Amino acid sequence: MKFAAAIAALSAVATAAYYPPTVGQDLCCAANAARAAAGLAPYRWTPKLDQVAQAHSNYMLSVEKIGHEEKPGTSTYDLAGRLGTVNYVFSTAGENVAMGYEDLDATQVAWMNSPGHKANILSKSFNVCGGAVANPSNYYTVNFASPMNEAEFNSYYVLSCSGNKSNGGNTPNSQPVAHTPQTPSSTPTVAPTPEKESAAPSSSVEQPVESSPAPAPAPPTPAPIPAPPASGKPGKCKRMPKGSIAAGKCKPCKKCAANSQQRR
Repeated sequence: MKFAAAIAALSAVATAAYYPPTVGQDLCCAANAARAAAGLAPYRWTPKLDQVAQAHSNYMLSVEKIGHEEKPGTSTYDLAGRLGTVNYVFSTAGENVAMGYEDLDATQVAWMNSPGHKANILSKSFNVCGGAVANPSNYYTVNFASPMNEAEFNSYYVLSCSGNKSNGGNTPNSQPVAHTPQTPSSTPTVAPTPEKESAAPSSSVEQPVESSPAPAPAPPTPAPIPAPPASGKPGKCKRMPKGSIAAGKCKPCKKCAANSQQRR
């Protein structure tokens, strides 16, 4: 009985070391594919950054607008505040956002075609990432960071990727848990550059620099219809032309009505 309990406990530890795939892991795998092509070390993954990214994607969906800032005066106004909600102590951090692209692959292509987003994906200042999406309209957020504590980085998940898709992750000090790889997706379609761009790095958080699209021109305002000139003092009456709106027999000027017109 004790032997069976020990086996069950070991099995639980092994299972806990494996984390199943998430959208955030997929975003990190897409970033890792680009980093591998550039000869850079892959990102590790932590569910904390998925949690931060999901909350921000949900916010963007609620206001139907992408950006790196939330409601002024709130603790989640900027990226540093949002990382604080999960007690994530970082040395540097950055963020990419986008919306409206068909899928993750198209979003990744657009980010790699945008200098600010590409710089974040290929940054040597970051070593961990996480992300999320909110639907409809595919509001994507991916967060990059480096923890203040190096020992914490060593506890993050090492991802197993098939192209831009994650097969899950294992903690570095555990034995890999068997799982079925995902089928790589088709070749991504090139999409236009995202509406907003991420930023050049600052001393701590990489502050976003946003470029908004030009506003649509307002519809032309119709010219006002000029008011008829003042008639002045009443004059003598004249008979209106037959068939006109005010046609009719002219009455004496002192009793001119709507069916008569003053003589100019």
